[in-house]
Amino acid sequence: MTDPTNLKEELDSFKSQMEEVNKSLEHFEAQFHVEQIKIYNLRSSFTDLVKLINHELIKSFDGSNQLIKKLTDK
Repeated sequence: MTDPTNLKEELDSFKSQMEEVNKSLEHFEAQFHVEQIKIYNLRSSFTDLVKLINHELIKSFDGSNQLIKKLTDK
């Protein structure tokens, strides 16, 4: 039969390993959250940039349409 002292040492070792795993998981979760925020900010910036480009593009089309209209009216 297994010695109770041996079992206690193994249990303590297992608990210690589980504490390390939990700390690592907590660290990983915190880093994941930080990266998730960065991705959200990049996505938001990209959306704003696309909106700005589209706005400028529409303005340039309006200017082109007015120019074409002036040229064709003559």
